[in-house]
Amino acid sequence: MKISFDIGPRERNITAPEAFDISYEHKGCICNVMVYGDINKPQVLIVPFTPLPAIPISRYWFFMNISWSKLDGFEFNQYSDPEISISLEKTVGILKGTDKILINNGFLTLTFRAEVNQTDLSKNDPIIFLKKCREFGIRVANVEFSELRILDKVNFSGIRLYNVAFLKSDLIEADFNNSHFNDVKFINSNLERANFTNCLFSKVEFKKVRLKESVFDNCRVVYNKSRIQNNEILIFEDCDLTKSRFIKAKICSNLENSNLSLTNFTEVQFVACKIYDCTLQGTIFTKSVFTTYGTQSDKSHKQNINIAESITCRIGTKPLLATNGIVTSKGNINNCKFDSALMNYIDISNNIIQDTDFEGAYLLKAKLYNCKFIRTTFNGKTLKSADISDTNLSFSIFDQCNLSEVKLHRARMIETKIEKSDLVKANFYNASLTSSYFIESNLTGADFRYADLTLLNLDKCHLNSAKFFHTQRGGLNLNIVIVTNESDKQAQNNKVYQTSCFIDCIDWSPKGDGEIQIDKNSFLSIVSGDKSAVAVISNLSKEGAQFILNTYATANAKNAGNDLIDGSTNIDGDVHNSEILGASIETEQVVEQSQEESSEIHNSYSDESSNQEDEQR
Repeated sequence: MKISFDIGPRERNITAPEAFDISYEHKGCICNVMVYGDINKPQVLIVPFTPLPAIPISRYWFFMNISWSKLDGFEFNQYSDPEISISLEKTVGILKGTDKILINNGFLTLTFRAEVNQTDLSKNDPIIFLKKCREFGIRVANVEFSELRILDKVNFSGIRLYNVAFLKSDLIEADFNNSHFNDVKFINSNLERANFTNCLFSKVEFKKVRLKESVFDNCRVVYNKSRIQNNEILIFEDCDLTKSRFIKAKICSNLENSNLSLTNFTEVQFVACKIYDCTLQGTIFTKSVFTTYGTQSDKSHKQNINIAESITCRIGTKPLLATNGIVTSKGNINNCKFDSALMNYIDISNNIIQDTDFEGAYLLKAKLYNCKFIRTTFNGKTLKSADISDTNLSFSIFDQCNLSEVKLHRARMIETKIEKSDLVKANFYNASLTSSYFIESNLTGADFRYADLTLLNLDKCHLNSAKFFHTQRGGLNLNIVIVTNESDKQAQNNKVYQTSCFIDCIDWSPKGDGEIQIDKNSFLSIVSGDKSAVAVISNLSKEGAQFILNTYATANAKNAGNDLIDGSTNIDGDVHNSEILGASIETEQVVEQSQEESSEIHNSYSDESSNQEDEQR
């Protein structure tokens, strides 16, 4: 057993004595601690295996005799004189292996430390050995336990482990509550229903461990940039965490090839976590915070970048060397809950996501490209819509999803396909929807203002009161058919347009407030390039009942106010439906950005200005 003292306060320049060793089997006096001399310049003397004088020498104003036995632990006889008077007072008690000894009302502090190692374990029963270490506050260091077996729940709460390994051990229902783990490994072991509540982890690995129904509530992980990059954090590899619990924990962790079915991560803070190739079935992430290392979160659900280089959270398959930017396999996220989670900057690309709840989640600047969302909701029972602004959704598929009232401001949606989904009042303000497809979806009241709709295909969609002011519509395809009667000259001048989409009227208000609405025929004439938006709006007063007007709209229309000068285009002009020349359309899959590109994006992001812009809309 290794015994040591740290002596303070350090500013008094008191030299700490060297540590000394005794046998764990030792019984009896182990040392005397003596403090003497001038109170302003105290002298400290620690002498091992020396009996205490029968009568204290007057020059000592504090001394303690410490003894040890495996049965009773550390016991002390203490003589102290708080006021440095003639007589000394005696106290008898128990000392823990990590106790602090205050002398003269805190004038001097001695931190007592005791540590055992592999030599101390010797032939002692490992379970009893660990129990005694926990009971007496002794740190266990540099020990390997192999094939431990316990028959019932064992109490290891408050134990301190350093450089310890548990191999092929059976520790079912072990209680490690309030323990400290530093450089600890559990390998090929069974820890079902184990309790790690309030534990502190520093470089801890669980490999091929059964952790069903284990509890990690309110646990914490020590991390920094170096530890994250070197995987010196909390690692779960090939583990079974079915129905385990991490409620209100703060973890920096890698989870690989592990079963997370029905695992509860409610209100967990994930810092730069990687969840690779795990089974995510019924997993709960409600109100969790996925934090990018190098950012800070605030009450408005933002993450403000502090440093140029950051490390993001990721969920999906473990990235391999890219082959022409093509991803051959996808991860699976089934029936999981991310409701009210803060997931800014997270990367959950290349996943098949089914029956999953993102209601009220924040996914600002996240990466969701090349995903397939099936029956997934972003707005549910509590009517809280998700915010997916500035997010990359390119090459993703949404099938039977609920995206109603979801914010997709400035979202990147290249070749995105949305089918049989609800997008009522979804907001695509200033988004890029180049070459995307919307099929049999409800877009009632959807806001496309200032969006790039180049080569966007809309088939059998509901577009009632959708907003198309100032959009880029080159090649926008609504499957328009023109119906004319050759014998009716007036009909030739007033073409009737038909489309596969369902439209009563379209909102053409700059502020999206519904003050200017045009009918189906006029809207389709604009899309087809037969009429310009400016011409249609300018003739509002002549069209009569087919337009909905108010004082504001009429006044601006007559005066050709700037707000009604629609800068939207069909490429090469509104009135012509010519072929697109010189247009550059992305068709390649998006490859993960380099660290340098990611840093530039992080540095340019301003949550405050984004909020102001959203409010103005």
